[in-house]
Amino acid sequence: MSTLAIQSATFLSLSLSLIWILFRSKITSPLTKWPLVGNFASLIFSTLEINDYAAYLLGLSDHTADLKGPLFTGIEFVLTSDPENIHYICGSNASNYYRGEHYKDVFEIWGDGILVAESQWWKFQRRLNHSLVRQSGFMSLVENATNRMLKDGLLPILDRAAELGFWVDMQDLSRRFTLELTCKFLLGIDLDSLSVDLPEVPFSKAIEDMEEAIFYRHLKPLRLWKLQRWLGIGVEGKSTKAKAILDEFVYRQISLKRDKIACKEGKEDEDLDMLSRFMAVREEALSHDQQAHNPNKNTSAKVMSDRFLRDSVVNMLTAGRDTTSVAFAWFFWLVSTHPSIEAKLRQELKEAFHLKEGDKWPYPTYQAMSKLVFLHGALCEALRLYPPVPFNRRTAIGPDTLPSGHRVDKGKEIIISTYTLGRMESVWGSDCLEFKPERWISDKGGIVHVTSNKFNAFSAGANQCLGKELAMLEMKMVAAAVVWNYHFEVVEGHSVDADSSIMYYMKHGLKVHVAKKV
Repeated sequence: MSTLAIQSATFLSLSLSLIWILFRSKITSPLTKWPLVGNFASLIFSTLEINDYAAYLLGLSDHTADLKGPLFTGIEFVLTSDPENIHYICGSNASNYYRGEHYKDVFEIWGDGILVAESQWWKFQRRLNHSLVRQSGFMSLVENATNRMLKDGLLPILDRAAELGFWVDMQDLSRRFTLELTCKFLLGIDLDSLSVDLPEVPFSKAIEDMEEAIFYRHLKPLRLWKLQRWLGIGVEGKSTKAKAILDEFVYRQISLKRDKIACKEGKEDEDLDMLSRFMAVREEALSHDQQAHNPNKNTSAKVMSDRFLRDSVVNMLTAGRDTTSVAFAWFFWLVSTHPSIEAKLRQELKEAFHLKEGDKWPYPTYQAMSKLVFLHGALCEALRLYPPVPFNRRTAIGPDTLPSGHRVDKGKEIIISTYTLGRMESVWGSDCLEFKPERWISDKGGIVHVTSNKFNAFSAGANQCLGKELAMLEMKMVAAAVVWNYHFEVVEGHSVDADSSIMYYMKHGLKVHVAKKV
């Protein structure tokens, strides 16, 4: 090793040692911008999970901080959980903010789908997806599929666990359930992943591998993770293989669906699945282009491609599977550790559906679920404390000044910490860290509606989640059936911690013993 290299290494080592001593002795603030490492010095030595660390930083900075990464990384962004900033960025001045120049690179799994699209292409897809979700019979399809998967899939597994006395991972079961349901209304297929032997689903694991890579892309310089992807090493190597597995599955489903439609072998409810409707839109676009001059040929060309179908399916698949399954896991954990809340939920179910202890679950319609105010509050509380997507990002199109007074230059990234927002005392009161469904219930017994700049679990503004109503329906139907039929006890010694991912997964799953109530 050269003398220069030794001197450089010694200097870096001494610098980091000095920073560590000052940080541990609390002489300096975690917001201090250090030479070489920027604001990331305290993150390097912190034992906090990254979302808790973001909440810690924001608590020191009046909920908005201008942060900078190590030298030469190019990492620089504004971190915020300020409700006024969120309303400004996602609402009143949303036209000055977009997803960013490298957003599609980071989230390559989504291709050119609705979760990454911009401008007219995004508007087209949003209108399309909205019309598909609102079509006649679609909600009934989801309701019937949910109840069937409860009866034939999830509940038999929990019954068996209770009878034989073994533990189950409710995060894994929730993920399998939402995957099955999403594949049913999206592709019109059954995966049978909820059979008793719990078979591995390769493309589901592939999604998780890609999400892990996406998370670390937020922490690494662009050139570094792109080099790792090119070399096929680390999480980027796993991500490349995972994308190939996912693409093979989706393109095969597109081919099979096209063959079924051609042969008219589909069942009645399969005509309502979203892939069939995406294909119908494709044919409509093709027919339209064969007629007189079309001013939107670029959009029509995209719609007619198999890539459009692939991207549409993958976007809906990841959105439908991941967010709801994460919400289920944290909800079941919260209920299992708060017996008084569990008792109130069961009492509400008794009164709403005229049940007595020991009665079988009646599988009510989704319209009937709207009367469950306390359940609604409990689900919103779980989403507030443990949002499935803990952060969101935007990029400034032009220079701006946020309501908090922070200057934002053109191209500056802004990270919105949804996780921190849900735990702010200034928004939720001194009991903000408590699981308290009552905060969502008015004095008259109705549901309290909170603005999206304060409750951001479903995003805000024009980008608010299209599937919010669908997700709440699914969560209420599953949560009510499970709470009525079972009580969960977390396995002794099992640690419930958050994982490092773009989704707020539990790192070790949710291992519980199951006791039957019916």
